[in-house]
Amino acid sequence: MPDLLAHRRQVEHNRAAVDYLLLAGDERLDWVATILFYTALHMIDQALAHRARLHPANHRERRLAIQQF
Repeated sequence: MPDLLAHRRQVEHNRAAVDYLLLAGDERLDWVATILFYTALHMIDQALAHRARLHPANHRERRLAIQQF
């Protein structure tokens, strides 16, 4: 169960990875899309941790937590 700071660090790490991959041009866009998807999940988890002290363990729990907002 990562805390707020752990999610923030992962978002920053993922953004740096995306920036790096974008330097390769169009050859790595599949990985950029994958990383951005998981970056979005960490941003959602970061908001849930901050606002509701929720820490979903999987996609199902995350979806249920989002529906509660």
